[in-house]
Amino acid sequence: MKAPPAGWPRISSSIFYDDAAGAITWLCDAFGFELRLKVEGDGGAIVHSELEYGGGLVMVGAAAGRVDGR
Repeated sequence: MKAPPAGWPRISSSIFYDDAAGAITWLCDAFGFELRLKVEGDGGAIVHSELEYGGGLVMVGAAAGRVDGR
């Protein structure tokens, strides 16, 4: 196995929400995650994001079929 790129943990996980933008806000406010990257698509829908916590990284995006935020 190759070493991860600099600044990346060995294991990264992904989670998907119907309201990804709301979930990002909630995860940061409630648990202290820090926003590393947020990629927005049409209408501000979250296409991809990266949240850091301690030495870990969690990628948050819209659930399948929910990229439009509806």
